[in-house]
Amino acid sequence: MGSIIGEGFSKYVTNQISQRQKAMSIEGRNVNNLQAKTTGTSFIRLASGVNIYSGDPSLPGASTLDGMINSGLFANITDGIQGDALAKNFVLFGGVINEKGGSKNLYSGISGGEFGGAYGFQGGGNERGYVPMPGITGCQFKYKNDGALATATVDIKAWNRSQFQAIDVLFQRPGYTCLLEFGNTVYLGNDGKTVYRKSFSTKPFSNLWKEKQSMFKLATYIEDEKESWEGNYEAMYAKITKFNWTFNSDGSYDIKVNLVGMGDVIASLKINAAPTPKLKKAAKDLGIEKDDTEDAASEGFTVVADAISSVLNFELFKIFQRIQEDSPGGFRRFFGADGTGTGDLQVDNFSTPTFASNGFTNGFNKPKTLNISKGIFKVTGVDNTISSDYEPQVYITFGSLLAIIQSTCNLVAADDSPLIAFNFDFEDLANDTNYMKTFPGNFSGDPTKCIVAYQPISPDITDFKLAETDINDKLLEGPKFAVSGDNAKGRIANVYLDINWIAETLSQNKDEDDDIYMLQFIKSILTGMNNAMGGLNEFRIISNKDTGLIEIVSETPQENAKERALTTINTYGVTKSEGSFMRSMDLNSELSDKFATMVTIGAQADGNTSAGNATAFSIYNKGLIDRLTPVRKSSTGTNESAAQTAVDAAAAAVVETEDEFKELFDEDVVECFESIYDNKEFTQENISALNNINQTFCSLATGKLTQKKKYPAPFFLPFNLKLTMDGLGGMKIYEAFKVDGKALPPTYKPSSIELVIKSLSHTISGNDWTTEIETLSKPIFGDVGQASSGTYTQGSTSPNPSSGGGGGSGTGAGDASAPTSTSEPPASLDPLGVTRFNAMQKSYNAVFSKFGEISGMCGQYSYNMAVNYCAILRSDNDIPKKRTNPVRPLAAGGNANQNEKFWKNLVKLGYSQTKVGTNISKAKLNDLLKNTVWGYGDVAIYYANDGSGTHVQYGHAQVYVGTINSVGWSTSTKKNYGVANVYNRRPSNKWDFYILRAPSS
Repeated sequence: MGSIIGEGFSKYVTNQISQRQKAMSIEGRNVNNLQAKTTGTSFIRLASGVNIYSGDPSLPGASTLDGMINSGLFANITDGIQGDALAKNFVLFGGVINEKGGSKNLYSGISGGEFGGAYGFQGGGNERGYVPMPGITGCQFKYKNDGALATATVDIKAWNRSQFQAIDVLFQRPGYTCLLEFGNTVYLGNDGKTVYRKSFSTKPFSNLWKEKQSMFKLATYIEDEKESWEGNYEAMYAKITKFNWTFNSDGSYDIKVNLVGMGDVIASLKINAAPTPKLKKAAKDLGIEKDDTEDAASEGFTVVADAISSVLNFELFKIFQRIQEDSPGGFRRFFGADGTGTGDLQVDNFSTPTFASNGFTNGFNKPKTLNISKGIFKVTGVDNTISSDYEPQVYITFGSLLAIIQSTCNLVAADDSPLIAFNFDFEDLANDTNYMKTFPGNFSGDPTKCIVAYQPISPDITDFKLAETDINDKLLEGPKFAVSGDNAKGRIANVYLDINWIAETLSQNKDEDDDIYMLQFIKSILTGMNNAMGGLNEFRIISNKDTGLIEIVSETPQENAKERALTTINTYGVTKSEGSFMRSMDLNSELSDKFATMVTIGAQADGNTSAGNATAFSIYNKGLIDRLTPVRKSSTGTNESAAQTAVDAAAAAVVETEDEFKELFDEDVVECFESIYDNKEFTQENISALNNINQTFCSLATGKLTQKKKYPAPFFLPFNLKLTMDGLGGMKIYEAFKVDGKALPPTYKPSSIELVIKSLSHTISGNDWTTEIETLSKPIFGDVGQASSGTYTQGSTSPNPSSGGGGGSGTGAGDASAPTSTSEPPASLDPLGVTRFNAMQKSYNAVFSKFGEISGMCGQYSYNMAVNYCAILRSDNDIPKKRTNPVRPLAAGGNANQNEKFWKNLVKLGYSQTKVGTNISKAKLNDLLKNTVWGYGDVAIYYANDGSGTHVQYGHAQVYVGTINSVGWSTSTKKNYGVANVYNRRPSNKWDFYILRAPSS
């Protein structure tokens, strides 16, 4: 269980490798070891899961059984082909045997037995005379790291039509099951003794013939058998996908049968996204009308619009219904509610009926009601771009979503166990060990998709602090995302997902037949979740052949358990105590385009820039300096790191730089962050701005922690090692090991590198079995410590200004202890005159056509609209030109809170400045905004002196535009976030208020 790549081999595999390497050493060359090496052979066995009956008499045409009887080829053995008799008597194993297996049941001679002898098998002297038994001539088996984890191609030889017909019925029926097994018949045991296999009655083979056997139980039997054979056995319970055959000139047939693991069945499982009669009836019972769903669809309210599109959609709808259950009246009770429960923010329990949990016992519990503690989170009073009827905004954990899928969107196996089962501990998701990569301070930049409780940023990263917010406080009461004792890991199961976004993702994954591939839908959820969280993870969904469970793996390197011990494989050569059982080794460099920028930046700088996290490559190049370009920095010019050559030119030191995090989190970004997490303004403008910096923030933060050895290196080294060895079972995709390093260049130290298996295949030809693995190379930089704990800001810490973002050298918040006072607002000359209107109209249009809307940049936009307004009034039409790198408006010189430079820049344009209120109440502030006579181009500035947040640190600036828009005010969003007072929901009640009157000519 778990989602971290790089776990070590099973103990029996490690011990087998050790014994093989000892046997190949100088000291290990004894009679026992030589016998195991020289007399060992391999076997392949293929058994069918097909039963043969007369079939449904209502269907047209003859049944398969009738066809076989009528062919005359099975005339004397009718009883030997009905039911499971043919499958039992026609097991391909060194020819053909029956299900009892041992040597007593082998066919021999030219007659006798159900199908004749070894010669004359199935047909005797008819048609072709005496021919050999059919049999398997070879097999290619491959593990794949996608939904269908294992595939195989089996080559079979048939010598007459009767043999071919039996093979056709048993092994050439796509969709039908079979069991493929292979292994070594003589091998060196883990105790150092030679093992001679006399019995081949394995658990998977014996249980294949029992009624109601599920794929999960057979998967357990296969894993048990691998351990029993000490890695000298492999098997796959599979479905036939396709076949082809060739008739040869000698009358024989060459047949290829393609098999795929049961993961392929899961990968192809679909949800039909069209209303079923049952769902239509449920909709009628609830009073859901077509007009209701059409109205919801037009507003992007998908959880209601698609309520009866599928069982999964209906379950999401019922969750929303439950949160709304106290609202009155019909279907409309799902719209426009003020929220229920104990407050604006609430965590609640989630339950789903008829849930068959795997319980990690490799069996399945009987269906029951599953309860997931704190699986639901609701937020009321959200300002979002979805329908106003989406109130409250509702989230469920990712673990809850998987539970719904496992309970409602499933197929049932022969033993009534679910076909879809996830490798999650649904009985205890609070301690589930499916992890994703995170770090202290990691947050969701898009809470319309997902949301998690964020931790304070570690002081190891920066002294900038994220704000403590009510939303986050409530999320911290929910299921724990952060893993106690390891702040580089988060629990995937405990990420909250917005149910409307889940419904939207379902809708977006429909094909032309209105079907949804289940695993593709989950992949889309994981992709959206990862993007919102800063892109730290690379999720992959796999179906584990050895357990039958669906796993979600983050391919991004993570720190493994400290006690993990990795097996070392000797690649070639012989020493006194160890040798190598490898047959060949391929080693080549493998550098993808993805690393191009990182390699360039990380060549010698600290590697931690906004252009990409090249820290790992920087560590790789530690102590190297490029004489021609001794300093490398990103094109934005924000990385001031330098490599300073010592007198002897033998070392380089990284110079401390200005805190890039404070540059990144300028006033505008902080305002967006707090608008989302404090004011619940989930608008597209805010989310777009926050998402734009989130990936850069995550890259910088993890790079900084990597430098300080408090975070696992976030990349793989650019080389690929391929090993071909004597056949060995039990290894798995994503398991890790080490190599002796004899073939690696000296730069790659074997003690600092582990190899992670990315592909695994087996080839059985004749009596020989070989295994081939391909790997990813992962660096090990010694022990990785824990990042120090940080604290949240309470309004006393503000970031440094960015060079062009409207931040500034503000003097801080006003004095909350000062007495309350007000002044009469100054008069405005010709406030609504046509000349002023035209100038403001042109300014407004020019700014937003050039720069669009960017949430959180009130200072810049107010200043730019003022510059344009004044220029047009004076008829010079000098519209400010946009700055590049990045494209942004002219710098304002500061923020709204007591920033003299920003205010002086407005005064230089001809504005007059008046402080109208000191420590006034919010009601008085709103009264002044509403009842003051405003003129086109006037600027209002206000900030709070009590409490904490951006409304205290930075305040807000806005421009009066009158009838130009429906609100009358504008800022970095056209309609001033749709309100006259953007901080109206803040609890503060001591405000300073300034009016800067615009010139009228």
